Amino acid sequence: MKNNKKLITVSVSITAIVTVALCSIVFFIYLSKEKKLEYLQPSELVVHSFQDKQAANKEQENRGENNNTESSGEKMSEDQDYNVEEIEGRDNRVTDDAGLRQEAKDKEEIKAESSTTPEVVYLAYHNDRYQFSIEYPDIFNDKMLPENNDGIIFRNADKGVELTISGINNVLDETVQTVYEEACSRLRNIIYQCQKDDWYVLSWTEDDKMFYKKVVVGTGSMNTFLISYPAKEEVAYDAVIEHLVETFQTTSIDETH
Repeated sequence: MKNNKKLITVSVSITAIVTVALCSIVFFIYLSKEKKLEYLQPSELVVHSFQDKQAANKEQENRGENNNTESSGEKMSEDQDYNVEEIEGRDNRVTDDAGLRQEAKDKEEIKAESSTTPEVVYLAYHNDRYQFSIEYPDIFNDKMLPENNDGIIFRNADKGVELTISGINNVLDETVQTVYEEACSRLRNIIYQCQKDDWYVLSWTEDDKMFYKKVVVGTGSMNTFLISYPAKEEVAYDAVIEHLVETFQTTSIDETH
């Protein structure tokens, strides 16, 4: 009986010891897992944090690249606009410079032409018999003086120019109107005609020549100048004719000479 009690006591002790050992093992395993989790969690957090940081940096880099691309695009656009403006500016400057050079060249040509064209010198002629006077251009190399001293004829065969200045007595008592009408009836190709007061003017063409004639009619006498020149040089002789008209003085047409 006593031996049975000892066996029971030993069995209980062994069971308790085994139980405690098992519990210790289980608890140790549990603690090991908890500690492992505690060690793993910070690592995972670090890993996640590092990955997030890398993702954030990558996103920032992408945004930076996009911004750089946009900035580059804007800069390229600005550079292109600037280049276009610069090219247009150069083109305008080239055009302006070309225009200025052409204008200067034209002025130089005009100046050269003016310097090569001698200024016309005028000489005075006075008729002692009929008492008229005029200033004529010094371009003639030949002249004729009639014996009755009624005028003078100037010629330049090389230039094809001739100027006749003359006077005649009005022995038929003609008026300016009758003389003017008779002159018109004898001419063809009249390009200008005018009659006023005591004078008339006629201009006409004949072959390759142009003619300009002015006649002043008085009760005693008539004074006339007639110039002919090449038709192609009409513009050049306009000033000459104007000067002849302005300086033609007929102060004694009411007297007979």
